[in-house]
Amino acid sequence: MSVWRALCLCLAVVSCQGPPAPPPEFPEGETTLSIPAGQDSVGVSIVRGTQPFAGAILVLPGWKHSRVRALNETVLKDEALKRGYVLVCPEMNRSVYASRYFPETRLRWSPEPGLVWVRDRLIPALQAQQTLLADHNNYLLGLSTGGRGVALIALERAGLFRAGAALSGDFDQPL
Repeated sequence: MSVWRALCLCLAVVSCQGPPAPPPEFPEGETTLSIPAGQDSVGVSIVRGTQPFAGAILVLPGWKHSRVRALNETVLKDEALKRGYVLVCPEMNRSVYASRYFPETRLRWSPEPGLVWVRDRLIPALQAQQTLLADHNNYLLGLSTGGRGVALIALERAGLFRAGAALSGDFDQPL
C-alpha cells in the first residue's frame, strides 16, 4: 500500500469523529489567496469539494516543490474531497519552516521565517474565513521539508490540529 493510500485510509477513519463543524467560506473548486509575507505575498490554494465539510488539511510542500504537486501527482485530492476535506496548500518554495533567522542564515525564505508566517499570517487569515478553527477537524500533512513543517507547526499550535503526517520529514538529527 502506498504512503498516500495509507494516509487516505487514516482520513476515512478520522472523518467519522464527531459532528461536522460549520463549513468554511470558500466556494467549491479551487480558490487562490494571497497572504502577505513582508513586502511580497504568498499564494495559497484552497480546494473544496461538494461533500459536507468534514475538516481541513494543511498540506505543506517539500523544498522547492509546487504547492499543488501533492494535488496533481497523488490521489490525495480525490480521496480528501470525497470525504469532505478542504485542502489548504501554501507555496512555501524554499522555506525550512524556521522560527527565526540568525546572522549566519544565508538563505531567507522571506523577511519573516516560514514558521512565523504560518503561525502569524496564514492561520489567522484562514480562521478569518472560517477555516482551521479550533473546533474543526484540522490536520497537517507534509512531504520532505514539509514534514519538518508539520512537526514544528504541531508544536507551535498544540491543540489546533488533531493529527499530522510528516512523510520523509527532514530534521536536524542530533537534536
